[in-house]
Amino acid sequence: MDKLKMHSPNLTEDNIARIREMFPGCVTEARGEDGSVKLYRAAGWMIRQAEEFKWVKRDLDREGVRVFVHGRGLLPDIAKALRDEELAA
Repeated sequence: MDKLKMHSPNLTEDNIARIREMFPGCVTEARGEDGSVKLYRAAGWMIRQAEEFKWVKRDLDREGVRVFVHGRGLLPDIAKALRDEELAA
């Protein structure tokens, strides 16, 4: 008698892969707090804003402005990665 597989397929990962193939500008990735790579689904304009955030934050840092980003998601992960880069330098 064959045993039943007692798990369900990870449809989320499959869906993200399909979206990435169809609309490459709508999926981006960043490192999470634990160092793993996370995928984020977003509209193209949101991804552009996240990329611009990197440059704006660096400019503000140079001027002595401290930027705080709270919560979980793409911008907090980008902010943490930038902070980690600064500490490593």
